[in-house]
Amino acid sequence: MVLSDDMKTPQGIVEGTAPTFSNSWKANYMCPDREERLEDPCSLSVENEWYAKHWCALLLSPDSSFAQCRSVVDPELYYKRCTYASCNCEKSEDCLCAVFSSYARACASKGVFLEDWREKVCDKYSRNCPASQIFSYQHQRCQLTCRSLGSVQQNCISDFLPVDGCSCPDGLYLNENGICIPKAKCPCYHNEVYIKSGKSISIKDEHCVCNNGMLHCHSWRARSSTCPSPKQFFNCSAAGSGDLGLHCAPTCLNLDSDDCDSTECESGCRCPAGLLDDGKDSCVQRNQCTCKHDGHIYAPGSEIPEQCNTCTCKSGS
Repeated sequence: MVLSDDMKTPQGIVEGTAPTFSNSWKANYMCPDREERLEDPCSLSVENEWYAKHWCALLLSPDSSFAQCRSVVDPELYYKRCTYASCNCEKSEDCLCAVFSSYARACASKGVFLEDWREKVCDKYSRNCPASQIFSYQHQRCQLTCRSLGSVQQNCISDFLPVDGCSCPDGLYLNENGICIPKAKCPCYHNEVYIKSGKSISIKDEHCVCNNGMLHCHSWRARSSTCPSPKQFFNCSAAGSGDLGLHCAPTCLNLDSDDCDSTECESGCRCPAGLLDDGKDSCVQRNQCTCKHDGHIYAPGSEIPEQCNTCTCKSGS
């Protein structure tokens, strides 16, 4: 699907292919139209064809590192992709290695982990890792950056497949400069600013210290003594993963909303579990919820005229 005007003709029509689009912009209509190229890209260069078929044949060879996977993942389709991509690419080796890596990942999903397949070709990727990083055929860890340590929304999943490539050694994390460092030296990230490990900042009414890539915060104010009963003080520094405190807390005024795009925890006074803030700083049961209409808050049971209707506030609706 074309989602922009990149393929739009002078008449304002979006074309579906590159040749028909280019034909619509001809400056000289005596020029013949460009036609679709449907031929095999390997037929355009004997040298590219030899390179592609020579190296892609490793996928089918019984003596290559890929052989142990043939019984669980058929390499024939990958071989066809490999030859086509290698002949069609400006940088043949990059595309060749991308298909090999794709096949290795498909094998890993079936429980067959391939190693040493980069020894004959694609070895420049395994020999040229950035400083402080190492190459592995089975990187099984995720959340390997300092910035990921403080992320509320974790990206790791239980069935994370091993991948080949460069990464930090065990126990080290990639910082904002691309260097692998211990977790204890990881900076924290807040509002697009990095805070050095051990440094403190003030966020709203809280004092926060950066430790192991995470901000640990506590309120400057006294804890529960400042909260009117029955509200209780919630402290983000003692919060579990995913608990955002005052952010996205259920109230009588957001009963019908499941949307919450906040990722930052906020400490403060909130209603105990099972009770909802009624918008007037009190905590009530759901059936005692107030309603908000036209900027005004109405008590449960109140009748509100709305054009030809009379509406009654009941359980927040």
